[in-house]
Amino acid sequence: MPVPSLYQQDKSILKKVCAIRDYMKTKQIERLFQYKKECDYVSIMFNTTPSPDGAMGMFLLLERKKLSLTPNDPIEKLLIFKTNISHIEEEIKKKQQTFSNMYGQRQRLQEYFEFYTYLILESCNLNPTPPENINDYDFLININGNNIAIEVKSDKWIETGNLALELLRNYEVEDCKNNIKNMGSILKSKADYWQEYFYNEKTREVETEIYKLTVLQFHTKKTIDCLIQKLKITI
Repeated sequence: MPVPSLYQQDKSILKKVCAIRDYMKTKQIERLFQYKKECDYVSIMFNTTPSPDGAMGMFLLLERKKLSLTPNDPIEKLLIFKTNISHIEEEIKKKQQTFSNMYGQRQRLQEYFEFYTYLILESCNLNPTPPENINDYDFLININGNNIAIEVKSDKWIETGNLALELLRNYEVEDCKNNIKNMGSILKSKADYWQEYFYNEKTREVETEIYKLTVLQFHTKKTIDCLIQKLKITI
């Protein structure tokens, strides 16, 4: 079953994230590296270039090797693989009308990856369906009577060994603490599984990993709470 979002579990988490944002902005820090051993994180960073929709995100970077992958189950076997972006593009061409119906004018690589996961799930007769609220997760499937929600993300910085989790869609938003719509995906996701497409822009090689959302939520909350304490930030 879809899990409660991190924001549902702790309504103060958005205020804490915004307080760290304010601390970084006040001290003119674009990337915060302190307390790596104590707080689990590699860094918290502001985007230096806008996303395709113009947002300047704020991200928590965790070391991939420290995150527990899912146990050996059907989802892991389906959605952990290596491929090439060209192959994904070719497969989408075969279902171009379905892709256009689902995403309209959105032609970002993120949508290609998301749709490729849809094709895999569909080919296994898992009937992937979108949620009523697009912020909750990307697809819902049913395996052996159990509803399973999946979130699909992508990261072009495959060589860093880090997983980037979006804390704020746009760190420049003024009314940060009260703007729920500006929450990053790790704060609002209700997925059971988080699938990440890591890719290399030059070679176009792709590899995927699957994480349990509860694991990512644990490390996110632990890091945010730890930083609030260590940096003596008032919320």
